[in-house]
Amino acid sequence: MQMLQTKSGVNMLKTQLSPPSRVIKVSSMIEQEKAKFMPAQELEDMLDDLMSEFVKYGSIVDAFIVKGDKSTVGAEAGCVFIMFGEKEQAEKAHKEMNGKKFDKKDLKLVFINEDTFNKHFVFLR
Repeated sequence: MQMLQTKSGVNMLKTQLSPPSRVIKVSSMIEQEKAKFMPAQELEDMLDDLMSEFVKYGSIVDAFIVKGDKSTVGAEAGCVFIMFGEKEQAEKAHKEMNGKKFDKKDLKLVFINEDTFNKHFVFLR
């Protein structure tokens, strides 16, 4: 990721498609505006439901859903970060789950560079 500055002077992270890694970001699962105001327990319950699908592809080392008060550019409220034990497990999950329906919504999955994850997103737990 790199920082961009808009004409108004606002700094933004530019998301680039990352090559396969152990980390996947899942979005489009919950409308961002709705997720901002959902109770934490409801978000955690949704994460549990989602993890029951992703655990089929391998060991999950870390997984969390971004709560409304923690959202930021590149990590909007309601998105989920999942770190698998092996890159190949994440690749299989990405192949099988990208575009799959979850609660009537199409999941959107992108790989996140592990260094970027550790530097910018892991603290959002």
